[in-house]
Amino acid sequence: MRRRRAPQQQQGSSRDLRCGAVRGAAIAQQLQAATASLLRRRAVRFFIHFSSLDCWDLGFVLYCICSVNRLVEMMRRDLYHRWLDGKNGFSLVTSLITKPLKSQTRNLFGLGKRRHNNRAEPVVKGFVSPKLAIPKNIQGPEYALSGKPADAGSSIYIHNAQEIPKLRKSAKLARKVLEFALSHAKPGVSTDAIDRIVHEEILRNGAYPSPMNYLGFPKSICTSVNEVVCHGIPDSRILKDGDIISIDVSLYMDGFHGDNCGTVVVGSGDPKLNDLIQSTKDAVEKAITVCKPGK
Repeated sequence: MRRRRAPQQQQGSSRDLRCGAVRGAAIAQQLQAATASLLRRRAVRFFIHFSSLDCWDLGFVLYCICSVNRLVEMMRRDLYHRWLDGKNGFSLVTSLITKPLKSQTRNLFGLGKRRHNNRAEPVVKGFVSPKLAIPKNIQGPEYALSGKPADAGSSIYIHNAQEIPKLRKSAKLARKVLEFALSHAKPGVSTDAIDRIVHEEILRNGAYPSPMNYLGFPKSICTSVNEVVCHGIPDSRILKDGDIISIDVSLYMDGFHGDNCGTVVVGSGDPKLNDLIQSTKDAVEKAITVCKPGK
């Protein structure tokens, strides 16, 4: 029969505890490195497809790996003595267990850094300058002064032969000004500067910028950068290389609004963005060909 070893007395200097913790940290680091290398070789996929591990087993394995990762971080920050001495032990162990699993798995798989380094940062609102002046000789819509548009009603108005040419003239000018606006979307230029240039161009052609004072809108165009969905307000934010910007140009002339929108990539962006923009344009052109009388 085996003899049981007599229980050793739990005595030792703080130096012994510290040395033991350092050795434990070294072992944990080796385990972490080996685990990370294993995961980077896509070994997890092998286990998922070919082993008998179910979802709960695999989740437990990942949880244990993440716990080791947190233990190494804790030792690196010289907090091991607080843990060994029992000071704030509960809070440290709780932090070790309840640390979100998502961030740890991202670190182990090497996903902590963004794969697309050219991805733009979130848009931060800049300074919005005061409204630009409009000469009195420029005819504006009903909301130019009050900011309140008229009720459009529920019926569809059919334009007559005298109105259609005016409508087309307004639409053609809007398209021309849109191309002018998109040509100024370059790195180092603010959306407020583009608004000012387009504002002057619309006035030079004898038209009124439709967005101005529509329900209080403070600018002459809409500039939507990156994650801004639509109707963004031009401000002091500087466009950066790789940004994607949509510009809405709407103008009012001879009693009719011309409205259109264009999207471009600022500078040299992701080629996939250019492909997306071109595909969208092609879809719009095909949809326009379907628009005919009687359809």
